[in-house]
Amino acid sequence: MSDRCLTVLLLQGPQYCAIYDYDAQDDDEVSFVENDIITNCQTVDEGWVIGVVQRTNQKGMIPSNYIELMD
Repeated sequence: MSDRCLTVLLLQGPQYCAIYDYDAQDDDEVSFVENDIITNCQTVDEGWVIGVVQRTNQKGMIPSNYIELMD
C-alpha cells in the first residue's frame, strides 16, 4: 500500500456500516439508509457519534446504536 493511500485510510479512521435506516430528527443530525458507509467518526457521548455518510457526503450526528464497526 502506498504512503498516500495509508494516509487517506488513517485520516478516515475506522469505517462503520449502517444497520438500520435513520431519518434525522434535528438540524445537526444526518439521515442514512441501511448499509451506508460512515467514516471520520468521532464519539460525542455514549449514544452519539459525528461522522460522514459516504453516499451523501453529509456530516453530522449519528446515533451509535444504528451503526456497527466494519472489519
